Amino acid sequence: QADGHVELILSQEADVSYVQAMLALEVKEDLAYSEERMRQTLALRQSFLPSHHPLVALTQLDLAGVMLEQHRIEETEVLLSQVTSKLTVLYGKNSRHLARVKRLLARVYLQRGAYVDGETMVREALAIDASQVFLEELLRSGLEKPVSVADKTPAVLEDLEKLDTCGFVTDF
Repeated sequence: QADGHVELILSQEADVSYVQAMLALEVKEDLAYSEERMRQTLALRQSFLPSHHPLVALTQLDLAGVMLEQHRIEETEVLLSQVTSKLTVLYGKNSRHLARVKRLLARVYLQRGAYVDGETMVREALAIDASQVFLEELLRSGLEKPVSVADKTPAVLEDLEKLDTCGFVTDF
């Protein structure tokens, strides 16, 4: 029972650290502090969860996003390659988490000037996003009839805006 109590405390500390990291990122735009808190969150979660646990993988994904915001391309790419296999096993190859990996990889490639690879990643992310929207709409409609996926998700629009700001013109 004592181990369960320790794990609960560590879990709560990790959650607080995670919230601090996200607030630093979104509100203060303090990337260094956000990374510090995200690394603390990851260390705490790794101390009581197995390495293949979803919270560990998702924290690594969030850390990769913070590192990319700091233009640490090589480190981001290494971390994304590590987390990709975990997320694929945990959630499947068409999960929204894997779509996020692909969007981050697209930004890595675009920052390197690898526009074809960046476009490929964006297209793959768009395909996952579209399939997720289609599935959600299908389930929401009670499986009565297929629905059109004409509306773009916010993530899709974000991807297109990032491509546009890089001067990369696409024909989506």
